[in-house]
Amino acid sequence: MSVIRDYLRDMSSRGDTQADYCLEWLAQNQPEFEQAEGYHTTKVFTSEDCDHGPCIGHTFADGWVMYTYTDDLARVSFHHPDEEDDAQVELDALKSYDVEIRGTVRKTITVEAGDERSAAEQAHEEFTVASNGDPEHYEQDTLSIKETNNGA
Repeated sequence: MSVIRDYLRDMSSRGDTQADYCLEWLAQNQPEFEQAEGYHTTKVFTSEDCDHGPCIGHTFADGWVMYTYTDDLARVSFHHPDEEDDAQVELDALKSYDVEIRGTVRKTITVEAGDERSAAEQAHEEFTVASNGDPEHYEQDTLSIKETNNGA
């Protein structure tokens, strides 16, 4: 929670009045949310938030829920477990699916070479799917979908 408060304080110092409102609200209403810094495994679910559009929910082991919003990548929200009865009902109703996807990445790589064969070899050596500034084009195909017995 301290990281969130630090972020809001920084935004407030830059004149963000929404950050001021959030800081004030947190001071009055927000129970403490303390997760250790680092990586956490959460239960993930998708939802349609009534105020901010499609979202991805992440339920932490202690019951806290964090939402990220696909239409507003800068927006996140945290919710106390006591406020999440509706979210838990929605989470419990979800089914698990294994979805197999094949992805194709196309890029043009400019190389200096003596002939086409050498150019192709060099381009293959330099090819990476990591962002390196070269324009990338992605294609995705769903190969199969099957319901699993894992449950959400």
